[in-house]
Amino acid sequence: MEKSSKSAAVSYPLWKYEVFSSLQPATQDIPQQYLSFGIQVILNGSCPALVIDSIEDVSVTRREVEKIAARLNRYQLSPLHLYEALLDMLE
Repeated sequence: MEKSSKSAAVSYPLWKYEVFSSLQPATQDIPQQYLSFGIQVILNGSCPALVIDSIEDVSVTRREVEKIAARLNRYQLSPLHLYEALLDMLE
């Protein structure tokens, strides 16, 4: 009897969602600068890190953005749907 030569497919995330911070400038509506947090998508395994997409100023609460990034990583959402997914999660 021959053994099957099929090998198990190695599965690893294609991309990784990470939180980043940025200083937002003062505007007419908000008279002073403020620190906010955004999400960036990094191609997994790229060296140096290749940022595929990013959305800044998602929230001023780091923990809230970390929870969103964790969900995006768990479900490996395609970066094509990042903007719509953020809108849905922040409603």
